[in-house]
Amino acid sequence: MVRPVLWRQGGEVQVGAAPGSLRLTGLSDPECDLLLDIGAGAAITRAEAEDRGIDSCSWLSLQQVISGPLQLPKPFSPPRLRPVPLDQSESTRAAVTALEALPHEPAGELAILTDWYVSDPLRIRPLMRADRSFLPLVLDDDGATVGPITHPGLTACPGCLELARTDEDPRWPVVATQLRMRGAGRLDRLLTGLVGAAAVLVQASGPGWGWRITREGIGQFTLEPHPDCGCLGPAEAPTG
Repeated sequence: MVRPVLWRQGGEVQVGAAPGSLRLTGLSDPECDLLLDIGAGAAITRAEAEDRGIDSCSWLSLQQVISGPLQLPKPFSPPRLRPVPLDQSESTRAAVTALEALPHEPAGELAILTDWYVSDPLRIRPLMRADRSFLPLVLDDDGATVGPITHPGLTACPGCLELARTDEDPRWPVVATQLRMRGAGRLDRLLTGLVGAAAVLVQASGPGWGWRITREGIGQFTLEPHPDCGCLGPAEAPTG
């Protein structure tokens, strides 16, 4: 079965619909048109390809790419790490207690830290510099945001979340600055237990997955590395 061929930009097409599918670059316009036609189901013969200015070797190579096995990059599989509290808040203790019941790698650690309203960059920065994996817990008047787990250089970080919020609300940095100056609120005991359960769910989820807990319910969300954050480093920053 021929996989779909999708145009990305001049001289570049994507073979397959899945994220991470093969991308072919540096193609001529006739080669792009040929691949798009094949992906749309057209049966292009060698003679027809030559009529379009594509030689036999190029035609065979493109045919093999289209019909070859799909090879996607292996998903990142975060290890189960031993939880280590970075503060003594109730939510941190609840998350640590819940995660300690899971099997974990003895040599690996997952720092657990709780902030009210907004993740504190002064607490986050040393963890990022030390390449230390951590689980941020952010509490507010309506509930809690648990995760995603940050593996520095590999997954999105709290800074990515702040930038995503700024994309949706340009005045968010002004609001966030005021929130960082507020004292801790009051934590509901039921919410404390749910934070622990959500921490387990985050540990079992894929990279970038987090959970939002409110009085109305629990919902899962994903966080992608933000292109303006730079937490992945210039060589690792996602493209496309």
